[in-house]
Amino acid sequence: KILVRALASSRQMQSGEHHVSARDGVDEEFDPARQAQFVLQNEALHRGLATESLIDALLSASGEIADVMQIPASDTDRRTLAFILLKEENDELTAETVDSAVRALRRIHLRRRLEETQRQLKQPGLSDDKSRRRELLAEIERLYRALRDPNLGEAELRRTG
Repeated sequence: KILVRALASSRQMQSGEHHVSARDGVDEEFDPARQAQFVLQNEALHRGLATESLIDALLSASGEIADVMQIPASDTDRRTLAFILLKEENDELTAETVDSAVRALRRIHLRRRLEETQRQLKQPGLSDDKSRRRELLAEIERLYRALRDPNLGEAELRRTG
């Protein structure tokens, strides 16, 4: 919900100008839309979520769209967007809330990847392929290590993704 709100923020939808996030070391105000856009485009953490098509629509929305409700999306996605924006409108989007949402999505992504790798490990006939079995066990260890990381480092996620 936080990242959908960040993507839908008016600064993202109403301006095609280049904005720099305060995270980049510039003394410009933090832009939650730019931060969410950067993470979702580079890490695709929204893949497989119920809001995937809505997030994709927001990511591809033209800077010329002044009203976020006019994005090319299904009626279901527009209703979801309206619900999220109305329900959470008083909560401020800060760097901390956006970062927290990103970490939560990274955790979800890692857990899904872990479940998939564990399923692969249980496939019949895998015991004959010792090399593939070692690869899967090493991947499981990397995923567990990444999940134990309180910061859920981006570098570890990219190695496992």
